[in-house]
Amino acid sequence: MANPFFRFKQFTVFQDQCAMKVSTDACIFGAWMAGVLKERVGDESRVLDIGTGTGLLALMVAQQCPAFITGVEIQQSSTIQAASNMASSPWSGRLRVVPGDINDFTFSSSFDAIISNPPFFEDDLPSPEVGRNLARHGETLTFPQMLRAIFRDLTANGIAGVLIPFHRLDSFLSDALDLGFFCREQVFLQQTPAHSPFRAMLWLERQSLDVRHDPPTLTHQWIIKIGEDYGPECKELLKDYYLYL
Repeated sequence: MANPFFRFKQFTVFQDQCAMKVSTDACIFGAWMAGVLKERVGDESRVLDIGTGTGLLALMVAQQCPAFITGVEIQQSSTIQAASNMASSPWSGRLRVVPGDINDFTFSSSFDAIISNPPFFEDDLPSPEVGRNLARHGETLTFPQMLRAIFRDLTANGIAGVLIPFHRLDSFLSDALDLGFFCREQVFLQQTPAHSPFRAMLWLERQSLDVRHDPPTLTHQWIIKIGEDYGPECKELLKDYYLYL
């Protein structure tokens, strides 16, 4: 049984009412995107977190960035818990969660950044738990639908960050390119040196209207654990969040 809460240096994430729990790869992704956005967004910027779950990514970004952050969550129990986690944080005035399907939203203005650990992982085996099955599969939100929602709600110069299963990388990037995105940077995560990559972290931006080619993409490959310690890149990212780093 997963721990009902996960305590970070500056905030605590309760997760007992959420189908998807805090994971190491999500924490690494959140820390990575927080670092990217820290250099790119200002005080009046707006950030959207699609499928916020516990509110983890929104909280990690809020720790580093002064932006206003909105989480969208389709599951009622997760929406309630994310709202509680946000309200208990030092940045409650800049955080909110709204219930519903991202496909159905019409926001009053676009977002300067959109982040997501897409909760609907296509082509993986279904979980026997209804909540996890809804949270993990593409029956409600496919990757192309998510990309269209990001394209719809992102400002012209905005940034998008997504964490996806590595085996979906080629098809995801193909869909993104067709829609008008390019990948500025990608990071492949391995569990250990003996494992193949299992997650891809992507930094997407819009293609310029007058330049339709593939700009160079920075590519990195990081190892989460080397022996009993975190890999150097992951350790550097997590040290601002994890209690014992």
